[in-house]
Amino acid sequence: MVCFFDDLHTASSNPYAVDEFIRDFSVTSSWYESATPMCIEQCQTVFAMRFHQCHSPTPPLMQSLLNKCHLLVMTPMAEEQLGQIFTDMILSTFVESAPPHASVLRLLAPATLDFVRRLTRRLPPTPTRLRYQFSLQTIAAIVRSVSHCLRADGRDSYLSEKAQLLRLWIHECYRESWDRLDRTDHRRFYELLNETVSGHFEVTLHGLCPNNQSPIFTDMMHDGKQSKNPYEDVRDFNQLM
Repeated sequence: MVCFFDDLHTASSNPYAVDEFIRDFSVTSSWYESATPMCIEQCQTVFAMRFHQCHSPTPPLMQSLLNKCHLLVMTPMAEEQLGQIFTDMILSTFVESAPPHASVLRLLAPATLDFVRRLTRRLPPTPTRLRYQFSLQTIAAIVRSVSHCLRADGRDSYLSEKAQLLRLWIHECYRESWDRLDRTDHRRFYELLNETVSGHFEVTLHGLCPNNQSPIFTDMMHDGKQSKNPYEDVRDFNQLM
């Protein structure tokens, strides 16, 4: 059995949390599933643990744990390779026919990589705001959400105009990163996103989103009725009241 721990970082308020959890998990030879009275025993267990790159020193307790592990240092892939992988993910939603606005679709993945790179460089994580970790997971979440919408039966509404497709992408960028930010960084976020949009798509963020208002896509506008396109771009916010 392989047990994968996604993140080994601990809160400063409880530096023993991860160390004690792994120790208890290793010592305990079995555990009970809550849904069934079944006892699951560990047998030849391998722990695979991920430690994100962080801009703060490794705590002594965590370093003691790492000294007992085999460390694998993963070399990051080049941006060109990542861009091609995520571009293929987006274009794979159009298997039967050539997609409209193909040139825009091919730029979505490189633009996402560029935007997250800007966030990482200009808004880096600190010991007091570890949530500011924008990584490959952030990129994958944005691309995956856009691809999910493009697989829907009503995807033509997203592809009718270049602006509509970009508003969908901008919405996903906001959704994956905006809530992590302090209010003091909201303006910087807008500037970084505007630089990305204007650099890749030759339009401005204000032109796509008047009054600096982030797009809102929701499935609440159909009153429970089935629709081919439940994820609708709401431009009149009074409809939500």
